Amino acid sequence: MKYANIGTQLAGLSPINEYNISTGIPPSPKCFSFGFEYWRQIEYFNVGSTRIAWFVSLISRLKEMGKEVIEEVKKGKKGYRFHPINWVQKNIPIKKEIFATRDWLGEKFFEDNELFQFQVSTGSGRVIGFF
Repeated sequence: MKYANIGTQLAGLSPINEYNISTGIPPSPKCFSFGFEYWRQIEYFNVGSTRIAWFVSLISRLKEMGKEVIEEVKKGKKGYRFHPINWVQKNIPIKKEIFATRDWLGEKFFEDNELFQFQVSTGSGRVIGFF
């Protein structure tokens, strides 16, 4: 039987620590999972003329990352080049405002969230997303 911090549940927040009370064992670390509810085709970030081999690389990467512990990848492990997007970087081809103006993520998204990216494979593009 699992129990969580009731105070955080009542406040509408996710529990910070959840333990199995009967054994005292912490939960398994969280691994990546992917959903496509917010996926869009936009300029600079689309797959319109992409080779089939790239899709194979993408699916392989998603499968591989699905086994990875999020906190370990965030620390730079495994060479995924996983990091938050630096919106003030000189050569970034997109502005963060586009995600709100297109009725996409909503105007308040960036108040509590940030977008991350990781590489598909060396020289084969990036995937961007959020938790």
